[in-house]
Amino acid sequence: MILDGIFMMNYLYKGWCIYVLAYVDDLIIVVNYILAIKIFKAYLSSGFHIKDLRVLKYFLELEVAYNPDGFYLCRRKYALEIMKTHVY
Repeated sequence: MILDGIFMMNYLYKGWCIYVLAYVDDLIIVVNYILAIKIFKAYLSSGFHIKDLRVLKYFLELEVAYNPDGFYLCRRKYALEIMKTHVY
């Protein structure tokens, strides 16, 4: 699926779910089994130079905040920048 320049796909294999979101040269990889991400990253690195940034913090001006129940997506940083430039 392609939506506004963002490519999304999912792949199911032996009960493993791999979700990939791609934008330009950035990938977000989400899996339900930790071994799946190791295998997928090894596959990618066999054909491409990749850099693993580990835990996702920002993507397309979205901040990712984690808690025990999951994660939240917010635009806090963007909102603070707007307030800095437009609020006196």
